[in-house]
Amino acid sequence: MLIAGCGGAADNATPSRGRTAAPSASPAATPVPDASSAPNPTLPPIRDVTSPPQRPDTGRVDGKTAEAVGVYVFELFPYAYATGDLTEWRALSHPECVFCTQVIAEVEALVALGNRVEGGGTRVKLVPSASSPQGEFTLTGIVDEAPATQRSPTGDALLVTNGDRVTVTLRLTVQGGTWSVREVWVA
Repeated sequence: MLIAGCGGAADNATPSRGRTAAPSASPAATPVPDASSAPNPTLPPIRDVTSPPQRPDTGRVDGKTAEAVGVYVFELFPYAYATGDLTEWRALSHPECVFCTQVIAEVEALVALGNRVEGGGTRVKLVPSASSPQGEFTLTGIVDEAPATQRSPTGDALLVTNGDRVTVTLRLTVQGGTWSVREVWVA
């Protein structure tokens, strides 16, 4: 919930996530067409956020695997908020990823308050927009987020979002065969 950030939350609601500045181009990057420039990209259906998404096969280091990992990240996002389970999110988060750290802090605060999020599933369309021989991949695309409600332990609605469509850029790194999220930008 809240990929694009929100305001007006109740006192016991979790803080909202801000947007991060747009990335600068890497000199070693190889440009690829941008998914957001395509008219009305076809997005997959929104999945149930209360069950964990299927982890992709990460045995290869290529653009197709980067795309699968990127989609997985944006499927993990609402799952973490809905369930409080940060196991996979932590495993994929690079220590320098500010967005990842913010998600961890917000989900932990949500759980500590006994609040929960209903809805907020995502549909994701990403394409690699740059790669480097050092195992870095930048993906751009569209994330549709379904409406969501943050509820108190008593079931009161604390925060309601109408859903949103945002443009995202995601930078992934691969070191020693392990994929991680280095940066996320939301516009």
